Amino acid sequence: ATYVAKYRTNLPFVPIAKHVADLMGSHMLRVNALGCGDGKAEVMLVEHLQRALPRSPKLELFLLDISHVLLNAANKHAMETLPNVPVLTVHRNFHELP
Repeated sequence: ATYVAKYRTNLPFVPIAKHVADLMGSHMLRVNALGCGDGKAEVMLVEHLQRALPRSPKLELFLLDISHVLLNAANKHAMETLPNVPVLTVHRNFHELP
């Protein structure tokens, strides 16, 4: 619980999302999460991006992690929380990407 309060819910998602929205406008945006773990921080970021971006842009979430168990948990959480956002998952070590 202390970790969540200190590192997850305390991240500056609102200003990050606003800054990205100002830069992206109505262009398509893919959030690439390398080493996503359980994906909760990434999903929170995408939720804030949905609120900050204009209604028309397309958002995608790309999750990559070496842990199959954590990647499955991240995918399940993302699919349940972000039903209108395509979620792509890859089980791989990002140090071995081409």
